[in-house]
Amino acid sequence: PDLRTYGVFGMLRLWRLRRVGALLSRMEKDRKFSYFWVRCSKLVAVTLFAVHCSGCFYYLLADRYPNPAETWISISMPQFHTESLWNRYVASMYWSITTLTTVGYGDMHAVNSREMLFTTFYMLFNLGLTAYLIGNMTNLVVHGTSRTRKYMISHLSL
Repeated sequence: PDLRTYGVFGMLRLWRLRRVGALLSRMEKDRKFSYFWVRCSKLVAVTLFAVHCSGCFYYLLADRYPNPAETWISISMPQFHTESLWNRYVASMYWSITTLTTVGYGDMHAVNSREMLFTTFYMLFNLGLTAYLIGNMTNLVVHGTSRTRKYMISHLSL
């Protein structure tokens, strides 16, 4: 069997991640756990998953490109195929996080049209992800301050 086909079928294992989402949803409703910290953990997990997936896909674009010298990773690692998997992963995560946070230092950037197209869609995705994160963090702060206000009012009226 072709290894690329196996990789596509291997991605079906991601379906199991829905269990993690269901677990975190149950924990949010459970009074034994702090809603704030469970929700923060969920937001961090979503962010790390997005960073990981985009970094891995961006590396895959470079790895499968016909001319490896014309890829984003070859700028900092000309012979990137000989580098350790860890170094390539760190480079991919570095690109993904700097793009996600819109810092984009410019040391690793899209070189060919495939990478430019993916980067464009990743930045558009990041707009939605950032709005989701900011909205959820705002709700957590508002929820926390309203509970504090109710607590203060109940104790001041005693």
